[in-house]
Amino acid sequence: MNKRKEKWIRRGLLGIAYVLVLAILLAGIGRILAYMNQGADRGSLLFVPSDDNRTMPVITLKDDVNEGAVPLKVTLNQFKKDYIDALDALADARTTNDITYLKDHFTEELVNIWEHHFIGNKTKSISEKSVSLSHHIDIQFHSMDQSVIAFTDKIKSYRQLFKNNVLVDRFNETKTYEIICVLEDGRWRISAYKSLINEPKKEDLIINKELEFSHLKGVNYYPASSPWNLLNEEIKDDVYTQDMDLIKEIKGNVIRIFLQYDDFGGATIDTVKLNRLLHFLTLAHESEIKVIVTFFDFYGDYGINDWRATDQHLRTLVMVLKNHPAILAYDLKNEADLDFENRGEPLVLDWLKHKIEVIRSIDSDRPITIGWSNAEIASTLSKQLDFVSFHFYGTSDQLSEQYQALSKKVDRPIVLTEFGMTSYTGFWNPVQFSETKQAKYYAELLEVITQLNLGYISWTLHDFQTVPTTVVGRRPWRKAYQRHYGLVDTDGVAKPAFNEFTE
Repeated sequence: MNKRKEKWIRRGLLGIAYVLVLAILLAGIGRILAYMNQGADRGSLLFVPSDDNRTMPVITLKDDVNEGAVPLKVTLNQFKKDYIDALDALADARTTNDITYLKDHFTEELVNIWEHHFIGNKTKSISEKSVSLSHHIDIQFHSMDQSVIAFTDKIKSYRQLFKNNVLVDRFNETKTYEIICVLEDGRWRISAYKSLINEPKKEDLIINKELEFSHLKGVNYYPASSPWNLLNEEIKDDVYTQDMDLIKEIKGNVIRIFLQYDDFGGATIDTVKLNRLLHFLTLAHESEIKVIVTFFDFYGDYGINDWRATDQHLRTLVMVLKNHPAILAYDLKNEADLDFENRGEPLVLDWLKHKIEVIRSIDSDRPITIGWSNAEIASTLSKQLDFVSFHFYGTSDQLSEQYQALSKKVDRPIVLTEFGMTSYTGFWNPVQFSETKQAKYYAELLEVITQLNLGYISWTLHDFQTVPTTVVGRRPWRKAYQRHYGLVDTDGVAKPAFNEFTE
């Protein structure tokens, strides 16, 4: 009897389970049919750039002409976002020659035009990479129901052309487009896109500066206890001010400092760092020391996908720094020529040219330079700069020869923004260097510098206990040399070379 009951119980449970599984399957099939009948949510299918934290280009918008409607208030932010999303999707499509995601941002007619264009590119093995950097949008018309916007957009962009995956050309472009956007399914799509003007780029726009560069005397500066970390929060004000006094002892009137891109927050500037920088500049100003700020130290990614982020970083800094009286000049990038081999000279130069324009658009008063690693390369981009600067670690005879050669190539003032010799004596090199030899080296170079009437900034004020691996790598002898370039040793005692600058 018990076995019979157990048998019926098992059958009952199996039956219930069967009914439940069948119900779930039927419900699932019903949902699938309903989904197929009504269509998928287009929002879930739209192309969205892979980086949710991507940096937007600079956008200025004018909406003075309202022929058909009240001003665009509610839809304006969404319109700008959808419009830039569409152009970013187009930039990606130009790279892959694939229209798949354009269907979510352009009307069918425009997609067909792009498809024809991409077929031609594929046949010729041509592709492009591009990024828009600024937009000046002038709204001409928008409809009463705010579902249609007609406007012009003056777009500044950078574009690279590839054939068989090899870079063959680059373009800095400023073009004006006539564009119509329509609101469909809750999203703005481009329905008309026509180029009007291709404006030539002005390569030689130089603003004259009244500055006696030959009078510059100073050092590249880090605190003794914080090499390559100028704004260390543990450094007290009296450390900076005492160093300023040392600089004035060697007749210095300028220091060159370095800001690291990532350390300062990348695209979004670290406000704590920024405020500490401003405080440091105030201390320098109170000590009557001018400052050359070097941007993008240890930054090496010049790829166009990063241009907007680095633009935003640079704009934010210059917008704040231009109002500080301690700022003498901007050094765009330290030894950018050392990245030519790994990153490609054309790309690095295009990046530098563009960043010069970014600075000038915000601060047209202060001079701009690039700290090239040697005199031979220092004529590069000289027409875009206000003064030429180079680094030198050779002999006094070589300095005179290299300066004379450079001065024949450029029509800008020249400043020597790094020079020096290590005083290291130890296991890795017991005889080649010493503090006495360092002093003799400086005496000879300063004599030539005076004859050439050349402004200078030496490397560096202090010896250091440690040198970060990121600066010279892991090789111990390189770190050892770098620790001993200062005019003041790690005990705070002036080395013989210090006295060469006081005479």
